Amino acid sequence: MGKLKKISEDQVRELAELREQGWSYQRLADRFGLSPAGVHYHCLKEGALSPGQLCGRPTGSTNGRSFGGKGFNGPVRYFSKQEDRELVRRREDGQSISRIAREMDRAKTSVRVRLLTIAREQAIREERVAEAAS
Repeated sequence: MGKLKKISEDQVRELAELREQGWSYQRLADRFGLSPAGVHYHCLKEGALSPGQLCGRPTGSTNGRSFGGKGFNGPVRYFSKQEDRELVRRREDGQSISRIAREMDRAKTSVRVRLLTIAREQAIREERVAEAAS
């Protein structure tokens, strides 16, 4: 695995904002001198959502357990809506990421990233409700 190029916190925030405005991973990679995978990492870490996710399209949560796409170690296994609820409940109950991952048969990184995505989506919904109320 290659070494992740260091970029400043300001650059990470800019990268996340541009991603949410619709910039592709490749375009961002070219701009910031990163690989597309590096851009993806920074977007996940910052909680940046794609334009599709911002519009309410599904973010990997499905009604049932399904597989799609190709991940680093095989097919991507999406989280179901039920699994999303279970993740949030367990985390709110104070369970560690490691324990949740182990008991749900998921990678720690998958659990951590999914929880970040769920939190970001919730924040966006709350922002939209507040904007509509004002």
